Amino acid sequence: MSPFFILIILPLIKGMKINEVIKKENAIFIVPLFFFLFLILAGFYSFPAGDDYCYSYHTNNEPDLFSRIFNEYKTGNGRYISNLLVFNNPIAYDKMWLYHLTPFFLLLFGLFCLYRLCRKFIITSPVNIFLIALSLLTVIVLQQPEISESIYWYTGAVTYFPAGCMAWLIFSLLPDYRGIKKSLLSGFLIVIMTGFNETIMQITIVFAVLFFIKSALEKKLSSFQLIITSIAFAAALVMILSPGNSAREELFTGNHQLMKAITWPALQSVRFAGWFLLHPSVILVSIAVILFPLENHIHESVKKIKPVFYFLLISSVLYLAAFAPYYFTGVLGQHRTYNLAGMLFYPLYFAFLFSCGNSGYFNKIRSKINSVQLKRNLLRMAVLLIPFCYYGYFLFAETFSGKLKSHYKNHLKRETALKEAVRNKDDLFIFPQMENPSVILGSTDTDGSKDHWIFFCAEEFYKSRDRK
Repeated sequence: MSPFFILIILPLIKGMKINEVIKKENAIFIVPLFFFLFLILAGFYSFPAGDDYCYSYHTNNEPDLFSRIFNEYKTGNGRYISNLLVFNNPIAYDKMWLYHLTPFFLLLFGLFCLYRLCRKFIITSPVNIFLIALSLLTVIVLQQPEISESIYWYTGAVTYFPAGCMAWLIFSLLPDYRGIKKSLLSGFLIVIMTGFNETIMQITIVFAVLFFIKSALEKKLSSFQLIITSIAFAAALVMILSPGNSAREELFTGNHQLMKAITWPALQSVRFAGWFLLHPSVILVSIAVILFPLENHIHESVKKIKPVFYFLLISSVLYLAAFAPYYFTGVLGQHRTYNLAGMLFYPLYFAFLFSCGNSGYFNKIRSKINSVQLKRNLLRMAVLLIPFCYYGYFLFAETFSGKLKSHYKNHLKRETALKEAVRNKDDLFIFPQMENPSVILGSTDTDGSKDHWIFFCAEEFYKSRDRK
């Protein structure tokens, strides 16, 4: 068993009792458990695409890691943490088995971080917290706008998914971390999180400023917040000052349109807020929170923050997920920034509802309803309906229909054909397009032309591997 697996799973099972796990009322949680396992299983049919090849051929051409990172900082982007991972893509070392295991490690890390977050703020048994974290994580992943870019495509996965997990972990630590030493430890984690991508960097800065202003207005400003805010700005500057940012912007036309960058993210915020909320389980849990005082099971540190402040945080997350793409590239393009936004949206949304309940906003409707059975039924149905969403359907259908397997076989055929063409120096080779690709795993396709960047990167990758 992997040492990484042991390190992650031990804190999850600490304090749990087997007889509590196998209680009759917990049987319904077999639904999120199975779909969580299906998400892991799908990873064994994932296949490299696009930037996986681009970064890997650079790895093969430039063995020195720090030279690659420094060159990327000068010519590509300032992502000082995720670049360490993307330049160590398993395919660069011919470790396809590790590529397949990446979704498993990401999901396990996500479960660990979300469990820590729930354990900090939800007052119930460790078993219930674990089941809540498992269910919430399954909902978050299944309801992401583009699941293939979230955990199955290595380059996108290691750039965005760990950043969201780190945010969960940091928020689980902050209430207890006071004093210089603990402030520096929190700051160290923030430095790591900020270095994954520009979206989490912007969100970190805005959150730090909002909490700073809030504390200043309440006259509760502490040395802890001064240290954290300073560290967050310093980490952001490392990314912002990267010369590679300007070089990358030159690849796009129609960017730097300020009015478009201001207005379109507002529209996208409404669009994706609807996407995240329109999940049957989210709707049912929301109804349960409105009708019943579930905030009694929530830590006081969550409830004491006013609803309007949570609304500001949620709005910031949704808006910033689109602002930078529109301003610097002119288009939203892929939805991986909103995959990350969803990871932050759900905990903040439920905290917002709990805060509303604690502020008395639901008292009138609650006074008319007092049915424990209704509360239980709503929460049970919420668990059972977790897979009843767009990607939940396709995950189930593609797992049992063999579509995932055929998707993988089609990729293997393309790879074999391309490797043969590279070895034979076939200048007339046309990259075959994917037939009926998987919805869950996705496919970055080309028009077959050798001028297409995906073809170029894949071709250069196999050439570089042949030279090793």
